[in-house]
Amino acid sequence: MRTLACGVDSLYLSFSGKVEEGLLDAFEALKSEAQAASDPVPISFEEGRATVVQPYGWGFYRYWIHCNDFELHVARSEHVPPVYVRLSSLFLHSRGPEAAAAEVDAFVRASLMTPAKPATVSRIDLYTDFQGWEPVASDMDRFVTRSVHNEVYFEPVQGHQAGRRFSGFRFGRDQLVARLYEKSHEITQSGKDWMHGVWGQRYEPALPVWRLEFQFRRGVVGDFNLAAVCEVLSCRQDLWNYAMRWLSLRVVGETKERDRWALDQRWEQLAWQSFGVPVQGVLRRRYRERQELVLVRGLSGYLTSHAALVGVRDYDRALGLASARVKTYIEGRGQTFSKLVANKRLRLV
Repeated sequence: MRTLACGVDSLYLSFSGKVEEGLLDAFEALKSEAQAASDPVPISFEEGRATVVQPYGWGFYRYWIHCNDFELHVARSEHVPPVYVRLSSLFLHSRGPEAAAAEVDAFVRASLMTPAKPATVSRIDLYTDFQGWEPVASDMDRFVTRSVHNEVYFEPVQGHQAGRRFSGFRFGRDQLVARLYEKSHEITQSGKDWMHGVWGQRYEPALPVWRLEFQFRRGVVGDFNLAAVCEVLSCRQDLWNYAMRWLSLRVVGETKERDRWALDQRWEQLAWQSFGVPVQGVLRRRYRERQELVLVRGLSGYLTSHAALVGVRDYDRALGLASARVKTYIEGRGQTFSKLVANKRLRLV
């Protein structure tokens, strides 16, 4: 098996702040014009980028502004970020993710608003393309994942032959999703043949290209206390490493527990892909910090509730009473505090 390319395939950015009312009114007028013509109408910005206003919106966003490099969505509602941008895959590959994100930030600042804070990442997709291994539907039985929402995909066979062909897998949904699918077949439908240039001389046209892709949404990125574009992009190697442990392909072993089977060598090779940035080591540290914060909040809630129950307002006295009560409870179960901590340490670390 050989890898052809890896990188950032999708990037969605959110901007907080307020768009000028006059600009929103201009978008409304142009949208009405586009609806009357059933066709997008051009809009001019000082930045000079060729853009059009679509006759329809996108989800909660009333205005959809299109250019070749990204899709710009603008809302009047205060319940969502006022500006939401989807960068195109071609833009990300031709500029590089850092430069592309910086270009979008400059456009938003020059043409729409002064953001209240740096743009945050709402979604980022990381991928690796490879040849030489063609997954089959039965491989589903060899995957180990923390997700319970997993699917095998088939699609109708075109032409004279009846039936369906295996097209890939999907693991998870919503916040963290993994997809393993035949990219070369998808390209024939999407028209992204510019990927051939990304693959370069490593690409062998006679063989299919498969892609392993992970989609990280705001929820899972936020679990590691990452938000700003620069933070997320600098940690994309860490995100990939985490995802390759979240999902793994194993070699069938003698035990029934799949998580005890050895890693498939092809999965190990995919796990070693380099995304052009060093491992920051922040994911484990920040995840531990977040875990500690959640536990401290819980401790605070339980301690104050216990103090209220026994009628104590002094912090030191409340802590002493709670400590004695916990110790009596543990010893009553025939346990020791040290042993309980050691067992939980194994699970947490």
